[in-house]
Amino acid sequence: MLNDLTSRETEVLPLLVMGYSNKQIGDKLSISVSTVKAHVQEILYNLKVKNRIQAAAVAANFLGIKPEEIVKAANRPMG
Repeated sequence: MLNDLTSRETEVLPLLVMGYSNKQIGDKLSISVSTVKAHVQEILYNLKVKNRIQAAAVAANFLGIKPEEIVKAANRPMG
């Protein structure tokens, strides 16, 4: 499932899991918001989910990330 993602999608996914917006992901990866949207759509398709929350849940479960770790990471300032 996660193996079907491109290398760029695997860079986008953890940021999506941490709750970053498309703009924040774009800023962090130095790509446009429209490119982020395209990657997110491909992630949703490949993970067979309907939204980013479901994608984050699938990825977090697969990676063994605890929900409280996601919340803690999402509240950290970007840098």
